[in-house]
Amino acid sequence: GITAFCIIIAVGIIILILSYGIVNVKSFFTGLSMVFSQSLGDRAGYLLGMNSVQGWWYYFIVAFFVKTPASTLIVLFAALFLFFKTKHDNKKIRNALFLLIPAVLYFIAFIPSKYNIGHRHILPIYPFLFVFMSSIISVDLESLGDKFARYKKYAKIVLLFLIALLIMGTVFSYPYFIPYFNELVGGSENGHKYLLDSNLDWGQG
Repeated sequence: GITAFCIIIAVGIIILILSYGIVNVKSFFTGLSMVFSQSLGDRAGYLLGMNSVQGWWYYFIVAFFVKTPASTLIVLFAALFLFFKTKHDNKKIRNALFLLIPAVLYFIAFIPSKYNIGHRHILPIYPFLFVFMSSIISVDLESLGDKFARYKKYAKIVLLFLIALLIMGTVFSYPYFIPYFNELVGGSENGHKYLLDSNLDWGQG
């Protein structure tokens, strides 16, 4: 609720001060202002074989689906299905919305941006999604009614398989994590067909 939100804000402020120091906190907001100004300007972008300085409203949607591990996407959709399929009390709904709304609003805020150079710009949505997925999967999977009881065992096996797949994908991507693209688009080797710029290289070489 409100208390939890205030605690999160307070922790964020403390981390900001510890990171920049009381005197240099202004540097954070100066940098933030510069990034915001850049995001409103034109810059050459690439998407699905196309080039543009005007950007695409669906750029970050595509980036999300090709740069997010397939296992994560499957678990996310499973969590959303379970959330809407099962009954929840008001507290559970509030907790879920507390996680989903910031992620969705942040994502939507980037849709009109012409600054289409990297999936990294939407990385802040992932912590919210991870907590949402884990809380829903761990609780709702056990609370499914008798109608779905026989599927619980198989669901757990599939979940373990997806975790193993995620671990394997991480190991095989090491140490080149920046150019990672998921299995659905053929991995990193096919990444250049979908996105370029910091999605492939950010000076890591």
